[in-house]
Amino acid sequence: MDGETLIKIAIDLGVDTPDLIPSIPFFRNEIKAEYPTASQAFEKAYKEIEENPDIAIGLVNSALESIIK
Repeated sequence: MDGETLIKIAIDLGVDTPDLIPSIPFFRNEIKAEYPTASQAFEKAYKEIEENPDIAIGLVNSALESIIK
């Protein structure tokens, strides 16, 4: 099992993960639960970062606007 998956499992189970900011996975899970459409936009944006950063920024901007409204 790769380290990233192991850390995600630890955070989901509430296991302490020293030297890691636990709020990021927490907020990711919260957004996924409360705002599924925004969560999908964030995931799509993440995939676009390398090849199309302008598209990624637009997707994230739109998702954040929908959450704030």
